[in-house]
Amino acid sequence: MTIDEGNGRRPAATGDVPTAMEVTRSAGPAALLRIASVRATEILLIVLGVGFLTTADDLGVWFLVWWNVVAFVYIVVGAVVLRRSRRGTRVLNRHPWTGRLRITFLMVTMVSLTGLGAAIDVAWGDAEQLTEEQQFWHAITGTIAMLLAWVLLHSAYARWYAGHYDRIGGGLRFPETEVPGPVDFLYFAMTIGTAFSASDTLVTTTEMRWHVLVHQVVAFFFNAAVLAFAIGILR
Repeated sequence: MTIDEGNGRRPAATGDVPTAMEVTRSAGPAALLRIASVRATEILLIVLGVGFLTTADDLGVWFLVWWNVVAFVYIVVGAVVLRRSRRGTRVLNRHPWTGRLRITFLMVTMVSLTGLGAAIDVAWGDAEQLTEEQQFWHAITGTIAMLLAWVLLHSAYARWYAGHYDRIGGGLRFPETEVPGPVDFLYFAMTIGTAFSASDTLVTTTEMRWHVLVHQVVAFFFNAAVLAFAIGILR
């Protein structure tokens, strides 16, 4: 399978290489259990984030602590899966990680936003009734939540880009890479998250440029929220 150099697209998946959605639908019980576990974890993170935002300080802080713990484990497990994928085939269509693309993106984005909201609440909430030690631990917990929320947001976009690349048969061209894998898309998403630009990756279709544009705007406001959080912590 090669990329058409004229338009930066690769041919659509043929019958001998199943698409990500087909792989997901034909997965066995073990794979379905993993997918269910991921969804349950994402729902748990949303519940914990909302719990922090709607609960009194004494109990609410424990919601945020557990949000941090679960989010950290979620990211670590994702990193392990990513590392294993590097050791196998690099053909994107043989990885089910982009299955149920819209649901995955929506869930992870909601998780990220709950973490962001919790962190902002820590920074700008009423801390006059807290002791200095409590304020310190609130700041630490909020900082961790902010960092994890940032990673979750851009990892969601990495899967979003991978899914669209799989669906339209192109849209991005990575230097010296005929068929990009998960690491390539994660690199692309993190680059936009930090620099608001596509760096050395070429965006070759209008549809993909639109998604990149939206990501750049979202990343700008998210990073502005990070700055607001820092100001709130230091005030």
